Amino acid sequence: MIINPKYNSKSLNYNNSLIIKNKNSFTSTKNLTLNSKNLQENNNSLKIAGGITFMTLALGFIDVLALKGNFIKKITFNKIGFIKTVSNDVENVIKNDAATKNKLEALLCTPGLHALWAHRIAHKLNNLNIPVLPRLISNISRTITGIEIHPGAKIGKNVFFDHTGAIVGETAEIGNNVTIIGRVCLGATGKERGARHTIVEDNVVIGMNSVMLGRIKLKKNSIIGAGSLITKDVPEGATVIGNPAFIIRLNEKKIEKPIKL
Repeated sequence: MIINPKYNSKSLNYNNSLIIKNKNSFTSTKNLTLNSKNLQENNNSLKIAGGITFMTLALGFIDVLALKGNFIKKITFNKIGFIKTVSNDVENVIKNDAATKNKLEALLCTPGLHALWAHRIAHKLNNLNIPVLPRLISNISRTITGIEIHPGAKIGKNVFFDHTGAIVGETAEIGNNVTIIGRVCLGATGKERGARHTIVEDNVVIGMNSVMLGRIKLKKNSIIGAGSLITKDVPEGATVIGNPAFIIRLNEKKIEKPIKL
């Protein structure tokens, strides 16, 4: 049998093309397998990255909640403390001033209370070393209330300024449960710097127009009579009057012969 060379070459070409197609399809299948593997690896990487991101965000959110909780807690406690302090101040006015009939009157009509509140703000700002603003608050308060308290002065709890005109110097210290009546001066004796103003300890009463000069101490439970000039320490429990000052009582017992201070 004789085969036509023409048809034989066509068959060979056809077979070669089939082989090439098979090779191409195999290569394509291999590439698809590699691509799917790469996609799977990429998906796994994305899942891992997503998991890490989620954990980071979750931890960050927890931290934010914790900080927010502490912040809210702090604000709440500060608010409660502020309300309690204001309430105590008002009660203290009613306790010490027979002319004040109720809390609303004490709240609105007591210059000493307003001066004390302004001082607390100025004092905090002064402790933060903020310039000018504490003195500005102090001056505005003096203009409104007639009571001058330097922002640097330290004032304790339940301090009552009865009437106007008091002057409290920069380094003065006033303890707890102190009553200051009218035009009282806690001043210095010169232009020296540093601690130079009077220290008033707990439960002291200072009468109208009294002047305390220098770094002296009015010790616990002492009473300073109206119009007195004090330049030396006052003993605990002493009642002092005059200019020059004399001790007329000591621990609620009258002294037969007054002692010069």
